[in-house]
Amino acid sequence: MSRRRRARKSAGSPPEATPVASAGSPAARRVWLGRLGLAALLCGAVLFGHLPALHGGFIWDDSVLLTDNAMIKAPDGLYRFWFTTEAHDYWPVTSTTFWVEWRLWGMDPTGYHVTNLALHAVEALLLWAILLKLQVGGAYLAALVFAVHPVNVESVAWIAQRKNLVAMLFLLLTTLFFLKADTDDEGRGRRPRFGPGDRWYWLSLATFLLALLAKGSVATAPVLLLLLVWWRRRRVTTRDLVRVVPFAAIAAALVLVNIWFQTHGGAEPIRTASLGERLLGAGAVPWFYLSKALLPVHLAFVYPQWHVEVGNPLWWLPLLGALAVSAALARFRETWGRPFLMAWAFFCVALLPVMGLTDVYFMKYSLVADHYQHVAIIGVIALVTAG
Repeated sequence: MSRRRRARKSAGSPPEATPVASAGSPAARRVWLGRLGLAALLCGAVLFGHLPALHGGFIWDDSVLLTDNAMIKAPDGLYRFWFTTEAHDYWPVTSTTFWVEWRLWGMDPTGYHVTNLALHAVEALLLWAILLKLQVGGAYLAALVFAVHPVNVESVAWIAQRKNLVAMLFLLLTTLFFLKADTDDEGRGRRPRFGPGDRWYWLSLATFLLALLAKGSVATAPVLLLLLVWWRRRRVTTRDLVRVVPFAAIAAALVLVNIWFQTHGGAEPIRTASLGERLLGAGAVPWFYLSKALLPVHLAFVYPQWHVEVGNPLWWLPLLGALAVSAALARFRETWGRPFLMAWAFFCVALLPVMGLTDVYFMKYSLVADHYQHVAIIGVIALVTAG
């Protein structure tokens, strides 16, 4: 055979395929059984790690959101949560879960704790799936650490933090669906479509809306999605930016709604901090949460309130340090700094709503809280376990 004919034959023939076990083969069954075993282990870790929470009672604002909430007990409560301005916050998805469960458990806190444990277990499974899709090393270990990390206990054991868990669950679904929409069968990036056939994209948008209706602090998700795109392809195109515009529009609209709910009625300001105090406090916040993520000791339900002093040079160091680290990692983003920049950027962007630049009611007592980094801690855990 001539060289030209051999070349034509080679070009027209598919490459030799690697044998793959069929879906019903013993090898495939072993793979699925192995994954089911790992999933069961992950769920067991959540249960074992948070078992004492099942014996906990109602605490602090559990009364405001649940036990003493007249709308939870009212037959028309669902309508009032979704279509009136009676609630303190517009988080109707979270309120709906409480409304339904009140009819199941009433004043027995055990049922609410079981639901929180189940939500956290699903979160861990979804995180495992997302990190596998992103081809991040140590994906299962990251999910396991997330499942039992002490910082997450507050989100799981505190019934009122159901909003954290529900918002996180829908945020993870948003991410998984978005990644599916951004990938074809061969794992290569493809151009986005907005037609009815692009079901994964629209599912991603729908679950993001549900996440925002559970808790508004997930509003930074459009930026987080762009970070994941950059991680996969090392660049963000105009098409990628266009694709997240609907996410950003929904986030902006519901952030304004939440601000209105929190400020209408003439309530007193939560904090009277100046712009300088807010900026310096925001510069220190990531370092506090990073220390607790890496060394979770001396955790507290309510940390001492910070007293930021603009005139004290020591308060400027955390902000300057954060800016310096960001600049250094951006400088080496194409080499050794890429995974560190990804983790640092994810961490800081996820913390933006709770850095103290804007007020959250809990900041009346403390500027920081463990449950504030429920999303952000993923970046730190994924980096450490991959390493």
